[in-house]
Amino acid sequence: MRNMPFTSPRPKVCDRARTYVSLRLDCELSDFERALLASHLDACASCTAFAEDVADLTAELRSAPFQRLERPLTLPSRVQTGLRRLQLGAAAAVLVSVVGAASLLGVSGAEERPRFGTAKSGGSPEPSLRELRVNDLKPLAVVPKGVKILQA
Repeated sequence: MRNMPFTSPRPKVCDRARTYVSLRLDCELSDFERALLASHLDACASCTAFAEDVADLTAELRSAPFQRLERPLTLPSRVQTGLRRLQLGAAAAVLVSVVGAASLLGVSGAEERPRFGTAKSGGSPEPSLRELRVNDLKPLAVVPKGVKILQA
């Protein structure tokens, strides 16, 4: 069987008119759209019949008495679910940031002891990893040759 392109059984102008019929019942058409709809309904018997059927059904539904539900209707709240995910994501981001910052600074819960280096001849250990990191963060007293400093 050959693939045939799908074609709508109605012209697009009729589809648009039927959309306008629905919008007209809710008073949501502009003056221009009302004029387009009126012009189309004057020329199209099928859309005129559709407009009458929809108007009758809408009038019947709107005039019907309200019905009480046997039990309350509850729907899951997407807003709260979305906010919960956002809160969890933010908490995770804060936790990762704190752990990352602590690891960069060398902060730990244990007592700080030099773990790296060996005793020098004078008996004092080499600087700890934390001290080396802090020294790297201090501004340079002398700018190395070939390095340009950008000013704001």
